[in-house]
Amino acid sequence: MRYRAKKDLWLVGIMLLPIGIALYVFIFAYYDLISLAAMMLLNVLIVWILVDSYVELEESAVKIKFGPIRQRINYVDIKSLERVKNLWSSMALSVDRIAIKTKNNAFFTGITYISVKDNDALFETLKSLCPNLQQK
Repeated sequence: MRYRAKKDLWLVGIMLLPIGIALYVFIFAYYDLISLAAMMLLNVLIVWILVDSYVELEESAVKIKFGPIRQRINYVDIKSLERVKNLWSSMALSVDRIAIKTKNNAFFTGITYISVKDNDALFETLKSLCPNLQQK
């Protein structure tokens, strides 16, 4: 089952700010081609993240896609799940998140934050799929 990413409007606005800056530079200030190319690459990355972010529950793992970034966490590696509200840098476009703590340090810290439109349903489904989940 695939869950679309939840996006907070204010966070999307902050992410779209570089696109506006790039348009301004292109229309009014046009400095040089290298700066413009770098800004356009950043814009492509931002749009990719906004358009192509989701969480998919596979047979044996949860697959997280955040634009060009992909992560796969096996259900047996998930130690705990927790509903959180924070702004830590993560693969979530909303403050309302699910923290997935894993046995092996996934993405440096061992905690992956995700956020989908139906966090409640995803949270309950993940709880039922993870055999090694430690209850709090």
